[in-house]
Amino acid sequence: MSDKAYVQQLETCLLKLVQLEQELERSRHQGVCGGLLNTSNGISSSNINLGIVAFEIMYDLWVFEQRKRDNELKTMLQNQVSEPDLHISVDSSLNHYYELFQMKANAMKADVFYFMYGMWRTPIERLFQWLG
Repeated sequence: MSDKAYVQQLETCLLKLVQLEQELERSRHQGVCGGLLNTSNGISSSNINLGIVAFEIMYDLWVFEQRKRDNELKTMLQNQVSEPDLHISVDSSLNHYYELFQMKANAMKADVFYFMYGMWRTPIERLFQWLG
């Protein structure tokens, strides 16, 4: 996927977040907080934590970007690129993981229990967490 498509996907996610924030504000002003449902876990909109919603969106984008970086690194290793180019790519991947740790820290500030129990993880990741 090209950089243009990635930026377009980021803009779409940002629009969804803004729409969700506006919908939440409207429901608060109208006093109809119990009417809306979050499709992922059935929690009423009065319980939606915008910090967690932002984390979920950013985490999905992070995973997408990580897959892209993994494929690029795999291609570089198969094509036997020079060591400096490989070093740059690995440093970039490490910085990408640093961004993930920053996102996790911000999510923990928003709702530590949501983060600790791994509700943001995929089912297979939760299984391995449970096994661990």
